[in-house]
Amino acid sequence: GVVEDVLKLARKFSTITLLHVIEHLAEPKKSLEILYKALLPDGTLVIETPNLNSYILRSSNFKHELVNPEHLFYFTPVNLKNLLNKIGFVDIKLIRRDFDSTGRSITELLRKLGLASSTPSILTGESVSRGLRNETESRRSALRKVVRSILGFIVHILGREDYMLFIARKPV
Repeated sequence: GVVEDVLKLARKFSTITLLHVIEHLAEPKKSLEILYKALLPDGTLVIETPNLNSYILRSSNFKHELVNPEHLFYFTPVNLKNLLNKIGFVDIKLIRRDFDSTGRSITELLRKLGLASSTPSILTGESVSRGLRNETESRRSALRKVVRSILGFIVHILGREDYMLFIARKPV
């Protein structure tokens, strides 16, 4: 439904969640103000949206799947936090995250680290001679899983995740 319809309900909410919604709203500030009114005192707003400042967007000159024609607005950690503050939210927490960094391709994780051009073929899954294929497939699969986990951890430590999860509270 439409965000304005929330105010027509005869109740207030303790938690409102917008997962990949705010970037699609025609008037995000107005929508957040409406949702603020619909929250109980001490209520929580949770927002997840792509991070315009993500490394992968900047390094690809904003030619990436995160840039979507259906997205009307993009946010950075600073401008979304400032917007939430301006509306009246407090205790604003930011968590940077990916959907599933261990499920991402090794090449994608290496791109986030600025290392995509130097990926060893055994990690990316490029062809191996037929005689060794069956023998090495389980080893390669296990190695790729470990490498994805390690690279995902490094991406997290460097703060290069593609998404922002904000948790904000309406004061009492």
